Amino acid sequence: AGDLRFAAYSEKGLEISELRRLSDELRARSTKTAYFLAAENDEKIHFVLGLSPDLAKSGLDARELAKELAGCLKAQGGGRPDLVQGGGPNTGQIEAGWREIVEKSIEYLKSQTVR
Repeated sequence: AGDLRFAAYSEKGLEISELRRLSDELRARSTKTAYFLAAENDEKIHFVLGLSPDLAKSGLDARELAKELAGCLKAQGGGRPDLVQGGGPNTGQIEAGWREIVEKSIEYLKSQTVR
């Protein structure tokens, strides 16, 4: 996404605590990176959408990207400008909409001016 990197990862069976741990690792080890992490369980999905610390200072807002993804996620979330987490019922939307999630994220990031 321009000078930015976008990482996306999904796995079945992870809990939200495991997604947060992965998010913490990404934030500690990356620069100019936005990421989307998702997990599907039998009845629920969980997701974490975050920005590396340098992007968080640049004016990008993960909450705005979460709004862009709301339609394909069919889930609710909230958080801070640098980190959003959420979830909802599992209707297969992560697997079925993966390509759309990644494409919309990259499109949104390309449209943003980073300071």
